[in-house]
Formats: sequence, structure tokens, C-alpha cells
Amino acid sequence: MDPRYQVLTVDVGCCSGALPTKRIADLSNQMAEKGYRLQNIFVDIRPQCGPFCPKRCAILVFTKE
Repeated sequence: MDPRYQVLTVDVGCCSGALPTKRIADLSNQMAEKGYRLQNIFVDIRPQCGPFCPKRCAILVFTKE
């Protein structure tokens, strides 16, 4: 039995600008093929690479109905 929720992360890396929308779309399409629906996207910005060069991450939450 598949879990009802799946959480995936997309790391952008240090000092990167935009989130990789194509990668997010590709992951969302792959999960849709497995019967999951994108519920929410959160963006996390962490100062892991120093205070002037943040690291971005997209957190994708999928649910299965």
C-alpha cells in the first residue's frame, strides 16, 4: 500500500536565483502518474552558505486520494 502523503525536496544550491521550474514540473508529472496530486509547495531559504549567499529549497507535498 502506498503512503497517502509524499514529500519531495528540490535543492537549488548556494547563491542560486530562481527555483528550477522544469524540475518541479517533471517531478509533479511523475508523481501524477503514480496517482499523487500536488497539494502545496513551500520555499525554504537557509543561510547555510553564509549570510549573503542563501541556499534555496522547494518542498513539494503530494497527496494520494
